[in-house]
Amino acid sequence: MKVIVLLFVELPEAKFFQNYRSVLCNAEFVSAEISKLQKSGALVEVSSTDLLVCSLLGIAMNSSGKLRLIVDLCYVNQHLQSCKFKCKNIRTAADLF
Repeated sequence: MKVIVLLFVELPEAKFFQNYRSVLCNAEFVSAEISKLQKSGALVEVSSTDLLVCSLLGIAMNSSGKLRLIVDLCYVNQHLQSCKFKCKNIRTAADLF
């Protein structure tokens, strides 16, 4: 299991956002995608008492009409520590990733 650690400058205030309208229009797709994410272990259900921020879900559609589930983390990102760095060339950037 791969664990990603987010470094917060400060914890955000508790907020619960409403999903974008596109989620309501594509409820069947959203349910199927959430099930896939839960089965793969990428998504874990938590109790409402453990929840601090409930971010918005949305749907993006590419030019061929394929749907993607997106999570809007703008609010959470404001509270994260950012690591700034410069890459002098593409080789250095490739080594970082």
